[in-house]
Amino acid sequence: MKYINKNIPDFTASLQLLKKDIFANLNCHQVGIIESFDNSTQTVRVQIATKRIVDVSLNGAITYNNYPLLVDVPVISLYGGDSGMTFPIKKGDECLILFNDRQIDNWFNSGGIQPFNILRLHDLSDGFALVGIRSLQKVLKNYSNNKTEWFFNDLVKISQGATSTDIKNILINLIGNTVASGTLLANGFISADGSAGITTTQTFKDGADNIKTMIIKNGLITGIQ
Repeated sequence: MKYINKNIPDFTASLQLLKKDIFANLNCHQVGIIESFDNSTQTVRVQIATKRIVDVSLNGAITYNNYPLLVDVPVISLYGGDSGMTFPIKKGDECLILFNDRQIDNWFNSGGIQPFNILRLHDLSDGFALVGIRSLQKVLKNYSNNKTEWFFNDLVKISQGATSTDIKNILINLIGNTVASGTLLANGFISADGSAGITTTQTFKDGADNIKTMIIKNGLITGIQ
């Protein structure tokens, strides 16, 4: 009779358990919630939005715990060359944390190409925060299917469509020379540079290329000839 030692683990099952253990300790991407933002360093403190298993009892009961608060996490902003775009980041914003393969300390402090001083891999200390993802609890209202929109709140918005651009705000300041080719439509007052008691004129071309004169008095356009 051949005896089988049932205490010897199955090789394939052992490999599967090893793989699960490796994956469980491999940090790749995580959803996070912003706790605070430092605009001087462009870093955030962020809490990972899932809990991790810290213990499983013999009866199968699972104990969960929060991940540690991540600190000094660089924020990903859109920019290239001398141009960029920033957003006011606040507590409660949701983000995607991208964990780097190797440690980022030397690069973050000095820039350029740097050697490693710590051989950590896929560590919680080496994340970047991509702010802007949204759960269904924070889904955007009235998301446009045919316009590109930039907004600050429900009252401030820039909408770019195929044939028109809409700017909505309480006050719109145009700094520098403003050139309009075509028809300029305004509901309300158009103000221009001018001191109290001073009348000036400015010339411009209308949609038919005719030269027009705009009369400005006390900083307000009072007529067009």
